[in-house]
Amino acid sequence: MGAGSSWPARYCFRVAEPSKARPREVGLSFTPAERIRGRLDIDGTLWLDTAARALKDIEYRYVGLPAPTEPFHPGGLISFRSMANGTALIDRWMLRRVDAKQDTVRDGSNVWFKNWLYVTENGGELARADWPDGQSWRASLGSIQVHALSSEGKPASGAPLGLAGTTYRSVTDSAGNASIRELVPGPYALEIIDPRLAPLALSIPTSLTFVAARDSVIRATVKIPTAEEYVFEKCFPKGHYAVGDNWLLVMGRVMTYDDKPIENARIRFDLRSGLPDLNTASDGVFQLCTHHMARGNTFTLSVRINDESSSGRVGDVSRDITDALTVIPIRVGAPPVSKR
Repeated sequence: MGAGSSWPARYCFRVAEPSKARPREVGLSFTPAERIRGRLDIDGTLWLDTAARALKDIEYRYVGLPAPTEPFHPGGLISFRSMANGTALIDRWMLRRVDAKQDTVRDGSNVWFKNWLYVTENGGELARADWPDGQSWRASLGSIQVHALSSEGKPASGAPLGLAGTTYRSVTDSAGNASIRELVPGPYALEIIDPRLAPLALSIPTSLTFVAARDSVIRATVKIPTAEEYVFEKCFPKGHYAVGDNWLLVMGRVMTYDDKPIENARIRFDLRSGLPDLNTASDGVFQLCTHHMARGNTFTLSVRINDESSSGRVGDVSRDITDALTVIPIRVGAPPVSKR
């Protein structure tokens, strides 16, 4: 069969074995009619609801991948929703793939590279659909209502909130309240999207974690720190000091242009500042809380990278102190080439 053959002509079909988990459904399984070495293909089952006479979902797996990936069951799921107006929507989808990362393995004086396989799952869910004639559909998703308080116990108004690793966002009102709706079921962690830390590609974590469920509303009260309080806590995790106007705070991050952190970079301030040398943590972050500087001053720091991919001095960075918190993003390597 040539490359121009239709999709049904390239597959063999059969009625699937009944599934106890799907008592009202019948499955139509498909598999490649011809396996060609080096070609990635799929086989799977299309399930139909016999009672509703509607398309239910398609389960599939990839075939033709390297043999070591088989135990990870690469594949996916596409779920359908039939509307009263005859429209069939894709309301959920999931993709399970196998990726590899390369690592160095040392045995005495011998060094070699080894690939480690790991699984990633991603997908999505349709939250709502509307038609010009006024018909609409809404998914059964979850939501959370947050009452945010400052460290002093007062309503935190105007606080930009988000859920880590997602695009869910909201801002608290004058009473410190915010709602985030249409949550896909699963675990989440609340964070503060402070625009001052945006150049560092960082957000401020909170103590609130939760699991969203369908057709449910979670209500929670949480204290949220300011960016200054967050930096101060990183300087003094045991809380021996109290943040105040007499402290000047610095937070920086050493990272590549695609936001990958650089660990253990050496930060050295100019001698006249009297500030100590610092090393970046695993997230590429360094912070400083000091009385040795005053607003209106200028300080300079140098950065040295010591790893296998990039080594040597990156350069000098100068900053004027105009606010209680100074943010310093430091990019390493070549910037991305713009495509026109």
